[in-house]
Amino acid sequence: MGFSESQAQCYRIDSLRRVLNFISIYDTTRVDALNLLSHEFYEDRQFRNAEYFVRQSLLLAERMKYLLGQGDANLILGDILFQNPISHSESIESYKKALEIYQSVDSPEKEAHALRQIAEYYYSLFYQKEEYYQFSLEHYLQYAHLSDSLGQTVNTAEAFVSIGNIYDQLGEENQSRQYYLKAVDLKKDIEDQEVENPHLFTKAERYYKLQIEYQKLYNYILIGGLLFLLLLLGMLMTYYLITIRSNRILKKQKKEIEKQKNSIQEKNQELEEQSQQIRAQRDTLAEQNKQIQETQEEIRIANDNLTQMNTHLEELVRDRTRDLYDTNQALISVNEELDTLIYRASHDFKGPLATLTGLSQIARMEVQSHPQSLMFLDKIDHTTRQMDSMLDKLHQISYIMGKEPSNQLVQLSDIVEQVKINLEPAIQQKEAKVLFESEDAPRFFSDQEFLTYILENLVENAIQFHGAGGEPKPAVEIRVKETIRGVELEVRDNGAGISAEHFPKLFDMFYRASEDSDGNGLGLYLVRKALDKLGGEVEVSSILEQGSVFRVKLPS
Repeated sequence: MGFSESQAQCYRIDSLRRVLNFISIYDTTRVDALNLLSHEFYEDRQFRNAEYFVRQSLLLAERMKYLLGQGDANLILGDILFQNPISHSESIESYKKALEIYQSVDSPEKEAHALRQIAEYYYSLFYQKEEYYQFSLEHYLQYAHLSDSLGQTVNTAEAFVSIGNIYDQLGEENQSRQYYLKAVDLKKDIEDQEVENPHLFTKAERYYKLQIEYQKLYNYILIGGLLFLLLLLGMLMTYYLITIRSNRILKKQKKEIEKQKNSIQEKNQELEEQSQQIRAQRDTLAEQNKQIQETQEEIRIANDNLTQMNTHLEELVRDRTRDLYDTNQALISVNEELDTLIYRASHDFKGPLATLTGLSQIARMEVQSHPQSLMFLDKIDHTTRQMDSMLDKLHQISYIMGKEPSNQLVQLSDIVEQVKINLEPAIQQKEAKVLFESEDAPRFFSDQEFLTYILENLVENAIQFHGAGGEPKPAVEIRVKETIRGVELEVRDNGAGISAEHFPKLFDMFYRASEDSDGNGLGLYLVRKALDKLGGEVEVSSILEQGSVFRVKLPS
């Protein structure tokens, strides 16, 4: 009993999953297998699974600097993202990355495939922007040229038909017909080859036959035109002879008429001089009347336009005011629901995480003699701590977004001590030193909870990125000074430093400047949100391999 296509695809997917268990994680073959598995999921329309495995492949290929694997993964990822209208812009970026990689590694076959995918992307979304037709045309032309140079006759013919379709949509019939004819010429060479679309050449052949009919019609018209010209020439010769005879008679009559005309002209001249004065006066009056009427009409039109504009503006203001009110109410409702969701998620997930941690500790006591099991339990504990940290920060963000800051007298040394207590596990694990110049530390008015969140996340960030400074262990220095405009706090570290290219996005949500970071990209975002509430600002300066300085400026 034979397999159906769906059963065969499931069999291929299961086979590839089993193969992955026997391939090293640092082997380029694993990247190829992940790409193939993602492609099978894509063909089976399991887009979530397809995206999951292709992103694994892309991450592994980037770590191994395996360019061909990166190109294949980006190409598959582009196909997957295109299935969701929301991610169309991400899809084209993936296609373009794949094209750049194939060009850099000199892989013309795969480069041609990437060009075709980009061309089809723009062609399928032409209804969004008219210029997409031109983008699609440019990439199809490159695809056709590259396929032709590789001797891929079927691909070249398919490209010619697609180019003909685009020119047809643009209304350029001559260009469209030329490429349809090129495709028909190539069809003769690929009769025995399998063509993906059996109806591909139907329109091209129709245009080819139409051009032959046009050529026949043109020949008939040309012969008929020549016969008509000969007939017209004979008629002109006859007309010319008749005209010569008529002119001789007309000349005689013209002389007699000329004499009478001169006499009449003399009398007309006298009358013309008299009528000129009358016409001049009449024209002046008519011109004045015309100007008065035009001015009155312009005034009437202007008044009508002003009345209509005032009426329209009043209606527009009413509509805009009503829409703005409705929009504001909707935004208030959405923000309240979002704050509730973040608070509930950060609160309700704490219980399961605590249970998971407890179960891990119990399991650790049961498997003390199994190093492999202990390794997995360590990873579970690490992941649990990361999730717990993310929930804490989400809870802090929800708290900050929903609370107006207080204005109370604070002592920075007390806040620093509280931060040390909160970060004690991380400080001990990293063998870090947190130094604070407590002498002459000014007391000032601010929100103590917000300041605790700010310093805690800055110090935690400094402890994570250590190891490239002058000391082998992370050292964090906290300094404070009064300025004319308020108070300035500095958090210095001896870490690896931050490249300037990351500064613009450093405080964005979920942004991580280093792949080696264990953080979740929420700490610095939380710092910025808290400072926005306090009316403060933060600046960063950094030197690679030496460390970074975060300066927090608070108003007095």
